[in-house]
Amino acid sequence: MQDYITENMYTCTNEILLQLGSAYSAGGEMTENIDKAGGSGTGAFVEEAIKIFVSHSELV
Repeated sequence: MQDYITENMYTCTNEILLQLGSAYSAGGEMTENIDKAGGSGTGAFVEEAIKIFVSHSELV
């Protein structure tokens, strides 16, 4: 996801990626849209996956 954003839109740093994850699960239209696409709870799942990815990538 981070690579796709960086290659096609803008440089997506870990900090930006974490902010996107927070937005996905913060409620409102963004959460509704991602949950509609992936099923209930997808926004929260993606946020947690991003947190794990970023914490792992900072260790490497």
